Order: sequence, then structure tokens, then C-alpha cells
Amino acid sequence: MKKTLLRLGLLFINLVLIGAVLFMLAPWKSLVADRIAQALETNGLPNARLSLAAIGSNQARIENLTFGDPQDPLKIETVTANYEFEQVQAGRMKTLTLSGLDLRLERVEQGWTLKGWPMAEDQTTLIPPVTEQYKNAVPADHIRLENANLTAIAPGWTLTLPLAATWQKDAKPDFAFDPAQLTFEGEGVKVAGTLEASAALNAEKKKWEGAWSLKSMTIHQQGAQEDIPPAELSGTIEADEKTLTVLGKIKGDSKAYDGAFRYTYPFAAPDKAALTLSDLSMPWQDGTLSTKDVSIPLAGSKPYTLNLKISKASVSRLMQEFTGETVKATGTISGAFPLTIGQDGKITIGKGTLTADAPGQLSMPPESIPGEGAQMQLTRDILAQFDYKLLSLTTEQEEKGGLAIKLRIEGNNPKVEEGRPVILNIRLTGDLLDFITSSAIVFTSPQTLIRQGNK
Repeated sequence: MKKTLLRLGLLFINLVLIGAVLFMLAPWKSLVADRIAQALETNGLPNARLSLAAIGSNQARIENLTFGDPQDPLKIETVTANYEFEQVQAGRMKTLTLSGLDLRLERVEQGWTLKGWPMAEDQTTLIPPVTEQYKNAVPADHIRLENANLTAIAPGWTLTLPLAATWQKDAKPDFAFDPAQLTFEGEGVKVAGTLEASAALNAEKKKWEGAWSLKSMTIHQQGAQEDIPPAELSGTIEADEKTLTVLGKIKGDSKAYDGAFRYTYPFAAPDKAALTLSDLSMPWQDGTLSTKDVSIPLAGSKPYTLNLKISKASVSRLMQEFTGETVKATGTISGAFPLTIGQDGKITIGKGTLTADAPGQLSMPPESIPGEGAQMQLTRDILAQFDYKLLSLTTEQEEKGGLAIKLRIEGNNPKVEEGRPVILNIRLTGDLLDFITSSAIVFTSPQTLIRQGNK
């Protein structure tokens, strides 16, 4: 496909030289169109069909050009060439404009395929040559792509992007893509933003260099209580004959985000493509969630693990999240825990601990503490207005695969048992507080703790 523009350009030049007069006579219109289609097939565009709309001394236009799979072909609605006759004699044109091209890429076991086009046995590099000589083979000084669309489909996700781009021979950058709304959807997540990019050949280094940006990027996750705040992404792109490398930075509104990443794609070994997060921080529960030095494999079956660091998250919001109750609390909490993500998207939280940054208060509604009897009533009284000196949350996996969250608090209620010190271990399960006396209380019961704290 990367030779298609070259073939079209050369054919237009021949068309102008031999068909300008013939087209003036209506009976020759279909004959010239058939000759062009035959030439396209000879030059590697199988099953070519087209309509010749106009030809003159300085412009020619083809409409409804189709080629490739006869059942579901590639289609270009309009191809227009502008030229001076002297240029045509020298084998060149001023401009070549393609409008209405629909590109549909699909990831299969053998690699990426272009729908409507036979898959090549050898997966060649997708970038133009890395020497200036490539420009001499392009038969136009300016090529414009308009009203085109790109759709990429892979297992689990779909990307759509309107395409409008310009290539120019005697100016930099060589390629410039107009701003367009990119949409990515997969596994309950939708990402959208305005993508803009450009690239220029560095012939001395034998590689392409460029810049890109994804502005006003939004992320919506199905089932999430709220969307992630908008972010701005920008960076550089490099490509030689072997590897595509994308470097990027992430910035959010009011410094909500801060991060950097690196993506590499070896053309000869797509299964070795990799994404590395050198660092990333984002808002979480009124605090900050961050990680760094994470290598994310984009193929294979192995899971990957990242260490999540939490800084100054709201104790109140976390307690409400874990219990589903209107828990009131003051203070912030910090710490870290590992997160393992499988290639199937399954998330496993490992053992980690979050600890309150300073003493504070915790107030739990009585209805959040089930159970009967004097002991449980005493527990409710203690936690109605608890002044903690230490508060920690520990996460660990249970034998059956579930997540256990244990809350440990040390402190007292000044209005209960004369304010004697108390230590409580509380097991949090999903949206309930599961107070089981044998496991929730450190020793035996609240009374025992109060007595021991008074020694």
C-alpha cells in the first residue's frame, strides 16, 4: 500500500499525456477509464475500478476508485491532480489530492491486516524510506489527504480517527496531520482527545523525527463513580528502519496529573512492543496515587506488577468507600501496596499498609456495627467518637482469592470508660464492617483491651 500514491501519480502523468484530447470526445470517456484501471492492475492494484470525471490542460479528476478485495474493496471517493503541462512532460505534478479514503486495520494472529487488501507474506516496515532520495520517486510536490477515516480493531479494543494530512516536498515537516478527534474504546474504558502530529526526515541520522499531542484527553471507566480529570499529553516520535519509539509526558488540569512514558514497537517483532511508565501520579481520594518504573508488556500471557504509592488520601473517603456507611473521620493516610494486572485484565491487590499521617478522629454510626450484647454495645460506644493516635489499613489476599482489608486503630473515647486506651483490629469486607469478636478484636473483647490499656 505504501507504493499506491506513487503508482497513482505516475498513472496521472501518463493519463494527461495520452488522454487529454481523447477525453474531449464523450465516446472515449469509458475507454480511457478502462485503460487507467488496467494500468492500475498492472502496477499492483488488483481489481481496480474507477470513473474518469475530468481531464484538462492543468487538472484531472478520478471518482469512485476501488481496488483490492472485489467483495469489500478499498475505496477512494476522489483523486485530483493539478499540474502544468511542462511539469507532466518532466514526470511531475503540482498537487495530488485524495479524498474519502476509508482505512480499516484489524489485528489477527499473523499481524495487522488492511481490510480489503491482501495480507503480505512479509511484514515490511510501515514508514517511508530514511533517505532524501525517496522524494525523487514521489511524482508530486504536494500531496493532500482529506475526509479520510482510520479504524483499528484488535481483541478487546477499537480505535477510530478521522484523517486529514499533508505531505510536501520542499518544506518541513514532511508530514503534518491536522487535529482530529481520536476515540479509543475497550474493556469498559473510553478514551477521547484531539490528536495532532507531524514528522520530518533527518537524513543525516537516517530516521524520522516528529512531535505529537493529545489535547483535552478524557477517560471514562464503566462503573466508576466519576471520570478521571482531563489531561494533556505531548511528546516526540522517532522511527528508523527497525523501530518506532514514542516518548510522552502527561499533564493534568491544575497539575492533577504528572508523568512520563516510553513506547517502543519493533517492526520485525510486534510481539515485543512495550510500554514503560517512568513515573505517573494522579489524584485519588483527595490525595495522590503514583507509581514509577513500570514495564507493561503488550503481548503474551504474563501479568505485570506495579507498586502503588498513596500520599495523603482522605481517611474519611476511604472508610466510606470500604464500608458503604457514612463514616466521619479527620486526617489523611499514606502508604503503598502492590497491584498485579493479568493480560485478561484481572487485578490482584497484594499485601500493603497505609498509615495515618497524624492523629485524628473517627466516628462510626451504630448501625454499621452488627451484633448483640453488652460487648458489642461497648464497641459501638467507643467508636461513636474515637480519638486515634494510630490508624492503619492493611490489604492482603485471602486463600479463596478475595481481598481482606484490616483496620487497626489505637486511641480512646474520652467519654467511655474514663478515656482508657483501646486497641481494635477490624476486618472490612466489601461494603460491610464484619465485626467478628474472635478476629476483629485484638485480644478477646473490648473490656479486656480497656483493662490492659489501663495497666
